[in-house]
Amino acid sequence: NEDEIWIRPDGAKDRSFGSSVPEPERVLVVNAHGQIVAHTIGSDTTARQLESLSPLYLPAAKTYLGCTTLCPWLTLYDPNTEVIISMEILRDGTRMYLDEYSSTTMKRSPESLVHHARTLAPDADGTFPSGFALFTGTGIIPPVEFSLQAGDNVIIDSPQLGRIDATTKIVEFNF
Repeated sequence: NEDEIWIRPDGAKDRSFGSSVPEPERVLVVNAHGQIVAHTIGSDTTARQLESLSPLYLPAAKTYLGCTTLCPWLTLYDPNTEVIISMEILRDGTRMYLDEYSSTTMKRSPESLVHHARTLAPDADGTFPSGFALFTGTGIIPPVEFSLQAGDNVIIDSPQLGRIDATTKIVEFNF
């Protein structure tokens, strides 16, 4: 969903599981042969306190409908390109958060992340038949006292990779 970020109701600030936060990341686009062919930016929104209760809750905190946002542009991958990613969060026009990070601060190289991801591949030969997009991990997270609220404007920007400008929305899920 390119213009909305969905928040779990149990990840809203006034709920028992506490806060939800966006996590801006570089996203690698990998072909079926394990080669990084492009990259972009994305965000996976996390129900932070739900995630912290137990590793068993990690899937529920990080993988739900509408939590992931991807920039609609791909840039050809160059391993020598430093990528700067910034995030600004506005609430009713007031800046609530602003920070940035560089890909040079990441502990693992993009190639090593792809190598590790391929060990989890569905095929025995370590391939994903259609390729995959790999979120590389975030370099910035809003402080613990911050939580997204419905209507917040999240702007994730990279001069090298593009821009995401999305509004948050609390969505009830009926299973």
